[in-house]
Amino acid sequence: MKAQEKKSDKGKLSAKPDKIPFREDDTVLLVGEGNFSFTLSLVVDHQFEPGQLTSTAIDTEEEAYAKYDDCREIVDTLKSKGVRVLFQVDATRLDKCKELNGMKFNKIYFGFPHLGLGIKDQDRNVLVNQALILRFFASAQKFLTSGRKGVVVITLKQTKPYNLWNLAGLAKNPPIELPDTPTNKDKGKSVKYKILKSTSFNLDFYPKYAHKKTKSSEKNKVNYQEIRSYHFIVNDEEVI
Repeated sequence: MKAQEKKSDKGKLSAKPDKIPFREDDTVLLVGEGNFSFTLSLVVDHQFEPGQLTSTAIDTEEEAYAKYDDCREIVDTLKSKGVRVLFQVDATRLDKCKELNGMKFNKIYFGFPHLGLGIKDQDRNVLVNQALILRFFASAQKFLTSGRKGVVVITLKQTKPYNLWNLAGLAKNPPIELPDTPTNKDKGKSVKYKILKSTSFNLDFYPKYAHKKTKSSEKNKVNYQEIRSYHFIVNDEEVI
């Protein structure tokens, strides 16, 4: 990785923490990708080595290509560069993806999580997306590195209804039992996390990235001054 770098005290290159939420030597799992343009930006705009990245979407390959006009071209580009691209990967059930078996990552990134169910009742909308976050936290735990403690990064808008999700509260004080999501009703225990920091998300750092809403037909108008990336680590001191 070459872009957004600075010299550390020891002379090594490292990514500025206020620029992008990754270090130059991170291995990164990206979940919930839409057209994979965020992954493309990491490779093209920030020169990440393709082997550092595993990028996944919950859609089937056919569904993704039908939803996003540019998706096939982007995926072809990523694959030609050597990026691992996987489809039909549920962020709440990462252990069900055989291609991820045995893999560990320094960072697991979920950008703009949302189930996109079209629920108009705000309270129900909040609850179902809180369940998504809780299930994702639990699913991600076993894929995080332990030597250099792995970090979960979630990028989220700060406007309603997203600011009602209480992201930090879900991480710190989750319910004991995991709530159901439309795709995951397995019984399980929540995992507690500690928040390390939150950083601003700036679209200017990702020229190749085009944010796609869950409903791809909607206009993709996003105020990037109202978005932050939250960094979490598993709280090993407290076991539910």
